Amino acid sequence: VQLHADPTPGDVERVRARTPRTVWAVLRLDAPVLPPHAADLFRVAGGVVLDAKVTGHALGGTGVRLDWRGLAPQLDAFRGDDHCGLVLAGGLRPENV
Repeated sequence: VQLHADPTPGDVERVRARTPRTVWAVLRLDAPVLPPHAADLFRVAGGVVLDAKVTGHALGGTGVRLDWRGLAPQLDAFRGDDHCGLVLAGGLRPENV
C-alpha cells in the first residue's frame, strides 16, 4: 500500500493495523531537507518514497529531480535499517540514476 498526500506516521500505523500488506509512505520534499517527522516515518513504514514536491502541481509525475546529493548526509542515519526501504522518485532518468 502506497500512501500519498503527505501521510503522517499515525496514518501509516492506522493502515498497517488494518492490512497485512507492506505500507509505504511518500515523503514529498521541496528542498534537500528531511522534515522533523521523517525519522518516525522510517520507523513505522515498510518503505519511504522520496519524491519532489512542486507547488501548484498534483501529487507526483512532475519530472522534477530531487537534490539527492544534498539529502544523502541526512539519509545516512537510516542506512542499514532492516525494516524500512528507501525508494527514490522525482525526475528519474537513465542519465541520473
